Amino acid sequence: MTKTVMNSNQVREKIYEILDYTFKNESLLVESLTHRSLINEVKDARHNERMEFLGDSVLSVVISEYIYKIDKDYLEGKLSILRSSIVCEEALAEASTKLGIGKYILMAQGEIRNGGREKVAILADVFESLIAAIYLDGGIEEAKRFIMTNLSNRIDKAIKGEVFSDYKTRAQEIVQGKFKIGVEYKSLKEEGPDHEKVFTAGVYFKDSLLGIGKGSKRKDAEQSAAKEACVFLSKNLNQLTIDHDTDTLFFHGRPVNYDSDIKINYSKGEA
Repeated sequence: MTKTVMNSNQVREKIYEILDYTFKNESLLVESLTHRSLINEVKDARHNERMEFLGDSVLSVVISEYIYKIDKDYLEGKLSILRSSIVCEEALAEASTKLGIGKYILMAQGEIRNGGREKVAILADVFESLIAAIYLDGGIEEAKRFIMTNLSNRIDKAIKGEVFSDYKTRAQEIVQGKFKIGVEYKSLKEEGPDHEKVFTAGVYFKDSLLGIGKGSKRKDAEQSAAKEACVFLSKNLNQLTIDHDTDTLFFHGRPVNYDSDIKINYSKGEA
């Protein structure tokens, strides 16, 4: 399957056009576009998970360097929040979608039938693996050009404060400011095969559950849980009190209940 796709000059040239980059070593491109599910159907296929690892690191360095140079007065906390709002699953998947790269991802027929080419996690992972492939083939400057070209709008919006994704920091700031005590995260569940894991995490204030979230990575699940907590906290902070003897969080004079207090708030709007 991989050879058939990449032996098509028309398809190959189209991918090069989309990426605005021509590979010297085409095998790097093939590997970057190969989803783990394909190894069950194609002997000796190399999937892209190692490239995701490398691409994530290259992306982090490039974005970190860029925002570091923007303003010398940005402190570490501000830089971390800014970077996390750019280097996140949502932004990377959006970039892949705009490129139209989803239809060229090589995956098993079952995964295709399950909508694999439109899955946010897969699209985000492919964007990272493409960064790695370009880096290995053409060096850091080509990888940097690819990153800045395709994430420039997201970077501009993040700098202007028009996007927000670091809900973990926000939740911590809200709770710490009110009660002088932070929140903590717990892994609640792991589901699915290795190449398609779904993690469920909960964010807790002492024993009170404030949010539940899912994601293809633990950190994404925690961000999702924190986002749910932020919706509740931002709307109801003045109605929350704590019993320090029992470490119980109260809402309108009764213990916080996740199902009746948090979920119902989250369904009405986002932070």
